[in-house]
Amino acid sequence: DKGRFLAANYRFVVANDVDCSVLLADPDRSPEWDSIAEVHVAEVGQSQCPICLEQPQAARMTQCGHVYCWPCLQRLWAVAGRPFAPCPICQNIVTASHGASKPAVVHVQTSVANADKVEFHLMRREKGTITVQRASSLSPAQLAEPALHAHAAALPMTHPDCMFGKVSVAGPGFGIRERERAELNEMLELFISAGEQEMVPHVQACLRALDAHPSSAAPAAENQPDTPPEEPQTEAEVSPAAAEG
Repeated sequence: DKGRFLAANYRFVVANDVDCSVLLADPDRSPEWDSIAEVHVAEVGQSQCPICLEQPQAARMTQCGHVYCWPCLQRLWAVAGRPFAPCPICQNIVTASHGASKPAVVHVQTSVANADKVEFHLMRREKGTITVQRASSLSPAQLAEPALHAHAAALPMTHPDCMFGKVSVAGPGFGIRERERAELNEMLELFISAGEQEMVPHVQACLRALDAHPSSAAPAAENQPDTPPEEPQTEAEVSPAAAEG
């Protein structure tokens, strides 16, 4: 079940107007894809884009759950000559349509070894919700009367305890597009200075997509259809009724 895999392995930032009550009550439920604003991925050791084999930059997660550099996805579609192509890992179709991939942030973690110092926190979770907070971040009144302070909403990304929850809301001042633009501009300068002109048009296509979709930074192929064409039916696939007609 792809939905359960996503729910178990990633943290999600959803739009501010999304009702999170169902998500917070069911740990096996992941947000609807269209409501996701950003995905946070925890990786142990080095994380690699499956195309360039480098740390993902301006990372994007496809709906099949794989993380790529956004310019690498643009290059994948350019090489295919159409705004859709098989995922290099699982062969699911990855499209360039608006909202088909989501901004992603990869958090590289190190394994704990012997003699490492580890810090533990006492956590607090109210009944009926998966939202957790450090007990030290709650006021004495919240600790004394938890029933009156149940977490009815997801924590905003600006909250220091949002890292412990599966679902957060973007909240005010959380600039996803600004972060992506900064990473893309840094990549553009790097490619130009290194003389790697092949990737420059793909980075520029990503920057244009940011300008084309001010409400959400989703990749879009320019002047191309959004979805794959329908496959023509073969003789074996034609129904008897259609054959008789």
